Amino acid sequence: YQRRVHGGSSLCTRDVSLKKMLPFSAFSSSVRGLSSVLAARSYSSRPQKLENPEQMVKNLSGWSMTNDGTAINKTFMFKNFKEAFSWMTEVAQEADIHDHHPEWANVYNKVDVRLTTHDAKGLTYLDEKIARFMDSRHTMYDTKQ
Repeated sequence: YQRRVHGGSSLCTRDVSLKKMLPFSAFSSSVRGLSSVLAARSYSSRPQKLENPEQMVKNLSGWSMTNDGTAINKTFMFKNFKEAFSWMTEVAQEADIHDHHPEWANVYNKVDVRLTTHDAKGLTYLDEKIARFMDSRHTMYDTKQ
């Protein structure tokens, strides 16, 4: 939502959730700041493939490695759909922070997860980090059916 303020040349953007007017310059400077952060992420700064992914899997409870060694899988069970979806929401927020998103499928109380780092064509520390987060959050749910 944009408008000219009282016929002047100052363009403003409305933050509807806070019901107040923000100067367009504040909005555009925050976008410029975000753009520079994203531009600073170079392809070469992506995580490197793990040398010994088998050791990582041994240290994770219930995870298994795919036959080609490029991904890990696990099935998480919950009491009902609402708990499964709540857990997925928590994981999605954490994954977004790390810019590392799982491949997953949800049917009612079951979530099948596959983790891999596509840029590295295999497993990286990010896969282990997200797997550990998933496991820690899963313990917060009563999985008895």
